Amino acid sequence: IYTYNSGKVVVNGGEYMNRATDQASSGASVINGAVEVNAGTFSGRIENYYGTPVLKGGTFSVKPNDKFIAAGYKAVEVKGGYMVVPENVSVVYGDAVTAAIKGENATVYVMPNEDDSAILLEGKLSMAKGVTLKGMGETPVKLFNDWGSNAFANQAHFTNTHIENIHFTNNLIIDAGIANGDVKFVNCVFGGDLAHQGVHFDSGNGIITFENCTFVGRNMFGSSLENVVFNNCTFLNKKSSQTGADKWTGVNMWGKYEFNNCTFDTEAHCNVKCDGVVAVFNNCECDDNRDITAIIQNTPGYNAEIIFNE
Repeated sequence: IYTYNSGKVVVNGGEYMNRATDQASSGASVINGAVEVNAGTFSGRIENYYGTPVLKGGTFSVKPNDKFIAAGYKAVEVKGGYMVVPENVSVVYGDAVTAAIKGENATVYVMPNEDDSAILLEGKLSMAKGVTLKGMGETPVKLFNDWGSNAFANQAHFTNTHIENIHFTNNLIIDAGIANGDVKFVNCVFGGDLAHQGVHFDSGNGIITFENCTFVGRNMFGSSLENVVFNNCTFLNKKSSQTGADKWTGVNMWGKYEFNNCTFDTEAHCNVKCDGVVAVFNNCECDDNRDITAIIQNTPGYNAEIIFNE
């Protein structure tokens, strides 16, 4: 990527490679000039014959010159090269994530295992206040913990938390969770291929938002939560052979919910679990040709306000 005559290029993603045999040799540049990089993967040198690059993100096979790193950022050595991240970010591998998420207001980038196996998270998933956790894999980075069978043994606390691109592979890695403030999950997966339960938030005073997330099996949210919002999410029912009250569902509902552009797969549904439930479904659909209204199981006759908007 070159610039000429005071031109400028902004790169927000993609993969770029110089085809030279020696990627680190002089002239084997993949960027040369006034190029601002926010994300992407780059094989080759970063040079400045035609202007000065400004790096605010991205992964590089050759360590960039420090003078190209934007103010407030740093280059961190990772397997296979270097990653440019904000100065306040910790880049971790494996079970180092356990300690990293205990620091208040920490921003943690967790790298995937080379074989794409799940990383063991020791103990509960509880995080310090204000933590941001982001998986740095091409697909969500897999995490699991061994919490046993006690329903409240895995109780996790979240306060103003942001979690992105993480696949929680075991049943209820968040069980009886407590959410305060704004808690947000982006591009996350809850439950493994054989899991029958996804996530359970029991209490708190916060708003939980899920964006582009996938849920396997049953998910539960307590009535004290201010609101639970699902944007562009998918609900998978992995126990469709079960019937009646024991059937695993998309969401067991005790409070206030908003579903926007969500999809429910074969026989996945939502249970109303108490009086006073309010649920709004905006432009949602079932992928098994059911009418969207069929997902509600209002048993055993609780009073609820259910609204469907196209």
